[in-house]
Amino acid sequence: MSLYDERFLAMNLTQRSCVLPWERGATGKARSLQRWLRWLQNPSIPPRKRILETIQSGHIPAHLLHHFACNGYEARFRSYLPLLPKFYTQILQDKRDWIEGLHSSHILQQHLDEIPFHRCTQDAYMLEELERLTRALLSTDPLVSARYCSAPHPMVPEQWLCQTLHDALAQFLHHRERLLQLLLARKAQQDPTLCHWSDRLEEVLFVRE
Repeated sequence: MSLYDERFLAMNLTQRSCVLPWERGATGKARSLQRWLRWLQNPSIPPRKRILETIQSGHIPAHLLHHFACNGYEARFRSYLPLLPKFYTQILQDKRDWIEGLHSSHILQQHLDEIPFHRCTQDAYMLEELERLTRALLSTDPLVSARYCSAPHPMVPEQWLCQTLHDALAQFLHHRERLLQLLLARKAQQDPTLCHWSDRLEEVLFVRE
């Protein structure tokens, strides 16, 4: 019996075959994200601290942070958006499309360059806040977008932001688990064929003369 056959038998005894690259660390990643889910629901910790430590942890996928920034930006200016030029609602839509891969980062840079031409209020404070957060929203850095667009504001309850981030992360974990199950099922179907041809390849490469 070859070394390959011994390994194959041992792995079959545990009803698992060789680990594929995308499986390595999968369980550890899920456990880490589960910990952050529990952290976001901890009522003994202020919501702002829960949000900041979660987004700065380095464990949250970038696209979730960008979507979180979009939600924070929209909530902050919800009462103003209907009164603002269409430019700002278009920015929000284009950022969401960029997250989904429908736009290149060129469109974000184009909007950044156009911000000074769309000043729409005489309120200096609101204008400064709107431009600062719009620039943060258009950043391709997920931490910059998420941190600035979720900054404390009377119009946006911090507990709501915390729950929004929690729900997005929980949904991501659910979809991730379903995808992993589908990949494992597909791998189980392919393993017998892969192992057969791997065995034949070993015989060809290491045949004794």
